[in-house]
Amino acid sequence: MTRPRIICHMHTLLNGKVDGIANITDVGWRAQKAYFDLMLGVNRFYDQHRGWISGSGTSEAIMGGPREVELSEPTEPVPAGDYLADPEAAMFYFAVDRTGKLA
Repeated sequence: MTRPRIICHMHTLLNGKVDGIANITDVGWRAQKAYFDLMLGVNRFYDQHRGWISGSGTSEAIMGGPREVELSEPTEPVPAGDYLADPEAAMFYFAVDRTGKLA
């Protein structure tokens, strides 16, 4: 198994707070747009990655704002073990959301 290549990119404020695209400025928006084009654009420069991870604020902004979702109670138990995604998928997206508001 080869090791993954990981790039950690985040916008931070001078006070150290992580500031994603959910709270943008003119300069921040241009930087974020350039980064998205390089990493996810049609003619992206970096094309060896197959995964993308964002926090809840950035994920919500990408999805177009908060969503109203009502989830029903599960009718079947969740099987034990790991979930294995389709290994042939072109790209994977993961959202880190400790509040559960993206569900």
